[in-house]
Amino acid sequence: MNLDWLLPLLFFPAFLTLWIGVTFLIGATGGWRTLGKTYALRGGPFTGRRWHMQSGAMGGFARYNNILTIGADLRGLYLAVFGPFRAGHPPLHIPWEQIRTRERRGWIFHSVDFTFAAAPGVQLSLSRKLAEEVMAVGGRALPTSV
Repeated sequence: MNLDWLLPLLFFPAFLTLWIGVTFLIGATGGWRTLGKTYALRGGPFTGRRWHMQSGAMGGFARYNNILTIGADLRGLYLAVFGPFRAGHPPLHIPWEQIRTRERRGWIFHSVDFTFAAAPGVQLSLSRKLAEEVMAVGGRALPTSV
């Protein structure tokens, strides 16, 4: 009995399962899942200013290159991941009072690290330029560099 026709039918479910598993793993190891326990977006859609297709890093392992939507309003910081990568990454809205920032200067690039009161081991790194824009919309200023 020849079952070669079955292989193409199994490819899509296997690929989809692997894709979802990997995105859940990235969310868990990078810290997004931890943030989601406390800061998951509630109460309707986010209505503040958004920057689409942005990049950032979490936890040293999770790199989000051009798939982040970063947002800000006077209440807090909004974070979401582009649709196909959203498994394990609920949209977040983190109050400004729960956020600490620290500038990090490299030889070429400068970034800003965001840490969160309810998840002290989680760190989000964004470019300094983006962090300045986000903080300004939120009515905040970046601290001086360390």
